[in-house]
Amino acid sequence: MTEVVRQQGGTPAGPEDFAALSDWMLSVQPDRCWEKTVELLPGTDELQWPERLRAARTIEYGFAQAVERGQPEHAANAVRTAAEKADPLLRRLTQDPALAPAAGAATTAGTPTDRSTNNTTNPHRNHRGLG
Repeated sequence: MTEVVRQQGGTPAGPEDFAALSDWMLSVQPDRCWEKTVELLPGTDELQWPERLRAARTIEYGFAQAVERGQPEHAANAVRTAAEKADPLLRRLTQDPALAPAAGAATTAGTPTDRSTNNTTNPHRNHRGLG
């Protein structure tokens, strides 16, 4: 449930998020709960039926593993996996190194930057920029 709320942009997840999600889950027909859970994830409204079904099965399997092993992270990982498959563009953007915070990005205004120390073979070394 925490991962579903997180995927919807609710960070940190509060008690009201869990209450709303719990109420919603109780109102869903049991044989459609996994399909309906997929619909809560951003980008899944664009999925074709086979992809939506695969995402639902991924979440169902992860939940079953979480219950069987007593490890809730299996359910969270399944939701994350389904969300990534549902929105590959978003996944590419979140993994794009150009959009990651720059190492050493904090700079002081008016401080000269020595560009001769930039190492083009290792872009993370001596990297300065906005962060």
